[in-house]
Amino acid sequence: MKSQTMSKKQTLEGTLVLGTEQGCGKTVLVAGLAMALSDAGFRVQAFKPLEFGVSGGFSHGQDQAYINKMTGQYILVETVRLASAWDMTVPTWNRLIEHCKTLQYPCILEGPGQVASAWRLSRDQLVDGLDVAQLLGFSILLVAKTGPDFFEKTRAALEFIRSRGQQAIGFVQVDTMTETLVDEDKNQAEKIMLSHHYGTPFLGHFPYSPSISVPTHRQGNLMRMTQDNIDLLPLQLGMGLTL
Repeated sequence: MKSQTMSKKQTLEGTLVLGTEQGCGKTVLVAGLAMALSDAGFRVQAFKPLEFGVSGGFSHGQDQAYINKMTGQYILVETVRLASAWDMTVPTWNRLIEHCKTLQYPCILEGPGQVASAWRLSRDQLVDGLDVAQLLGFSILLVAKTGPDFFEKTRAALEFIRSRGQQAIGFVQVDTMTETLVDEDKNQAEKIMLSHHYGTPFLGHFPYSPSISVPTHRQGNLMRMTQDNIDLLPLQLGMGLTL
């Protein structure tokens, strides 16, 4: 179900990027995807609407500053920064959702934490990323970190998504700086089996995840790495992108 029209000309479209764990490379992948789609001729925006583990208040988080720098975009709305999901008040929540709805073009949103992380907690309510995707009418893209428990965590995340009656448009494996690069072909058969079991295509192995302090001159490297390793078509279709 798609959301209501946000203006006379725009209907909200996009995908929500969720991870198997915190620090799995979502931010770098989001920036790379936005750059690659833009290079293909699509007008997209990349935004991290919520960040935890910091003091309250509204300001651009470090991750959003990196995304803006790499994509060359400037988003007027700001990241909501809170210490935890318990600090999410009703006015702040409404403001966060409205921020997402004011994005001018189809957008790639990065969710905090992992796929089951709460975005909002109150005495009688828990709202997570899957609820947000459903609320906004967004597709879901899963990011899984390379490591010895890659399959275990990916399977658990896909099972959680399926248990909620939803389905991701695909999953991506990302290497981080703390992990040793792996042989992509070694576990390809198991990835295909996982993909078939959950009806969720494996979109590629992304063997590049620099720190958020990467200088501007490496923008081209990130875009080419995304184009060379990620199947963008399911993402394009999932976001409703048309030229």
